[in-house]
Amino acid sequence: MSTLVLASKEAFIREMFDAVDRQDAAAFVAFLTDNVSFRFGNMPILVGREAVKEGSDAFYNCIRSLKHEYLQFFDNGDSWIVEQTVHYVDRWGRDHSLPCVNVLRFTDGKVSDYRIYMNNSPLFIPPAT
Repeated sequence: MSTLVLASKEAFIREMFDAVDRQDAAAFVAFLTDNVSFRFGNMPILVGREAVKEGSDAFYNCIRSLKHEYLQFFDNGDSWIVEQTVHYVDRWGRDHSLPCVNVLRFTDGKVSDYRIYMNNSPLFIPPAT
């Protein structure tokens, strides 16, 4: 695979995560196939763009913000692995930096299988009073 194609795929992935960081679920799902399979941690698998959009909007309503920091991209042809730290501000205004690995499988230039491996439970623990 040429460097240009690799750079294009990495740019595609970065643009997709930029949509996530803007909390723009409609823009995010445009990067996915119609019948995408999406799994976040140990949550049930979501199938299809509309289910992913609804799930993303629900998640965005539970946090204030998020920002992906890329550590490394691994190319395996039609599958890519992205290692990152995701910086969140939770609903109470606390900062969290959580390790994350995404596995992305591509079909016809879009993500058809999207898996997120991270423990985001600290985002949902209320502060001690």
